[in-house]
Amino acid sequence: MKWEPESGAGVRVLLVDDDAYHREALREVLESLEFSVVGEAADGAEAIEQAEQTNPHVVLMDLRMPVLGGIESTQAIRKRQPSVQVIILTAFDDFGLRIAAEEVGAYCYLPKGSSAELISHSILKARDYTVA
Repeated sequence: MKWEPESGAGVRVLLVDDDAYHREALREVLESLEFSVVGEAADGAEAIEQAEQTNPHVVLMDLRMPVLGGIESTQAIRKRQPSVQVIILTAFDDFGLRIAAEEVGAYCYLPKGSSAELISHSILKARDYTVA
């Protein structure tokens, strides 16, 4: 069965990753699915600032970044903006990090290299969780 992408129209997404190439690739995929990429950040401190300025529905957050990591910035974003959902998207498949992400309020934890289908579906579910 062929995957038919769901439209991300109207869903505001903030991309947070210290790898500019990865952010650009994600932006292209998300925009092709009609998601609105409202901002980008290269570290957790920028992510907190961008989240306050852009009021996204969902943040796609890397874990290991300079200045402030994904766990700490997720915690700060969720504390300041409880309606914003954070999806951890990382190369580190570590059970301890998964638990830490869950404890600070991350919606879910996905490995980098996840399919466009999984990322899109996760963003839409996170957005629905926010609206509900």
